[in-house]
Amino acid sequence: GLSVLQVFPDPVGRSAFAAARPALPLAGGGRVQLQVARADGSMIWIDVSTGPLHAADDDWLWTVSDISELKAQQARAEH
Repeated sequence: GLSVLQVFPDPVGRSAFAAARPALPLAGGGRVQLQVARADGSMIWIDVSTGPLHAADDDWLWTVSDISELKAQQARAEH
């Protein structure tokens, strides 16, 4: 596998994920958007969402979506 520094080469993204991850389950779920590196080293933007599967147990569903195109469209709209 890749090291944390390889997956999150951007210190801001790494810090954002590290800060958000523990709070997501405690808050009943949530989302965070981060820039991360793929195995080939290319950078992508992801949206990470989490939430409980069942209120009565500790099973959580985590989803990760590639939002690189959305971020590119937003950047183009801002300029």
